Amino acid sequence: MVNILFFCILLTITILFVKNTTSIHCVFDRRCLCYIKADLQYVNCSYTNLTSVPSLPSTVNVLNLKYNRIILLSNGSFKNLKHLLELDLSWNKLKRLELGSFTGLSNLQKLKLEHNNLSLKWKSFPLGVFAPLKSLRHLNAKYNDRNGFLACTNVITNLKQLEKLEIDVDESPDCPNIDKGFSKLTNLKSFRTGYCDFTYLASYTFENMKYLQFIDISRCSISEVHDGSFQDQKQLKVLNISHIDFDIYDISTIVESFRSTPIQKLIMTHTLRDTVSLAWDNFLNCLKNSGIKELQMGGNSFVYVIGKYFLPPTLEIFDLSYNNLNKFQFEMPNLMQLKLQNNGLGKFLASNRYSKQSSKRLEYVDLSFNVIHKLHFAIFHDHPKLKTINLSHNILTEISFDFSTLRSLEMLNLSHNKILAFSEESRNAISNIAKSYGLKIDLSKNNLQCGCNQLPFIQWMLENRHIFIGIDTYRCNWMNNSVLTIFPLRPIVLQLEKGMCFIYRFDCM
Repeated sequence: MVNILFFCILLTITILFVKNTTSIHCVFDRRCLCYIKADLQYVNCSYTNLTSVPSLPSTVNVLNLKYNRIILLSNGSFKNLKHLLELDLSWNKLKRLELGSFTGLSNLQKLKLEHNNLSLKWKSFPLGVFAPLKSLRHLNAKYNDRNGFLACTNVITNLKQLEKLEIDVDESPDCPNIDKGFSKLTNLKSFRTGYCDFTYLASYTFENMKYLQFIDISRCSISEVHDGSFQDQKQLKVLNISHIDFDIYDISTIVESFRSTPIQKLIMTHTLRDTVSLAWDNFLNCLKNSGIKELQMGGNSFVYVIGKYFLPPTLEIFDLSYNNLNKFQFEMPNLMQLKLQNNGLGKFLASNRYSKQSSKRLEYVDLSFNVIHKLHFAIFHDHPKLKTINLSHNILTEISFDFSTLRSLEMLNLSHNKILAFSEESRNAISNIAKSYGLKIDLSKNNLQCGCNQLPFIQWMLENRHIFIGIDTYRCNWMNNSVLTIFPLRPIVLQLEKGMCFIYRFDCM
């Protein structure tokens, strides 16, 4: 009898879940989808207009309830889900949690409550509501309350295992410092804000959050920046201050902290409010010994960046895209990726290099959308490891730069230009590189010519057609000004060789 009962239970579990990533409608609720992935049982009930939590088997590991119309989490809503590891309740209509809303979830590791209507004003969070979540490592409750601060009420102080926290922040007389309520969360490594408004960014802002490795306060409304804002964050690796209305003084004050505080990645896109001239020498000097590896400064208003500036020796990725740059030149001996797309560097780069000295580690350069009509002949010299060049969306009519020394080149994106053909010198260089390193070229959306003057180029393309990405979409201008698809190439070459170009040569004699 016991064996029969065990078999029935096993059969039921097998029916409830398909042991692959293909979703099927759950037997216990046809509105939901069930599947197994990496030995975890998933139930997806999103976008089903649920107004309450459905009855679920106790074996569920990951539950997705987002984009529904759940208003209240009643006591014991998940009391039998002791194996649940992840719960997503984002994008519902939640207004209130009851004290026993999360009873039974002692093994839950990730809880998402973002984009609901939970508010301290409406007493949505009873004190102790998160107490059952003894294993919780990641809590996302941001974009709920523009005028509340969850940490202020000691609601989260019991979450001793918490490593990642995403919440709304609002400064108030009860909570003048945003670090209140965090002193007991010694495992907290990541802090991200949703709605965010506080007056001062200062040394005491994160005073009780000394173990943070990741801070994202992007889009916060911050009135003043004081000295030493991050000087005590000795574990910090990533700081995101993008989409904040700062001035040059604010930025200078922030980076001063990194003379003594380590930082690996600094994100400050769309951060400076006006067209500015940054004191680059001081800025880079502050980061010189910080260990920084990635610097994102896109979407600002930098215009002129040229001088004897050396990037920090540890910097590997530098992003100055979507600025107003018309001049740019740095020394970058150890840089691996340079992103300068969507600027106005065309005129400058026609007669100048972006670096006068060797860039021996550089692997990726993006110069797309820069109104480039011509490039300095030696712009890519001393780039022995360069693998990818993006020159798309410019106005190049030919290849004027030398890339014969780029023996590691794997991708050359020349799409969306005005290129007619390649010179013999360029063709030879491409052929030599392609033989050894499998170079690929994108020439789509150019003004390729299929006339007799370009016959050697068309013949070469036929011989090296494997080099060109998406060659079946290329179009070229025929001698009678008609436009035709260039692929397949062989009939075009034969027609030019045996017919039209023979007549053309005869008429020219």
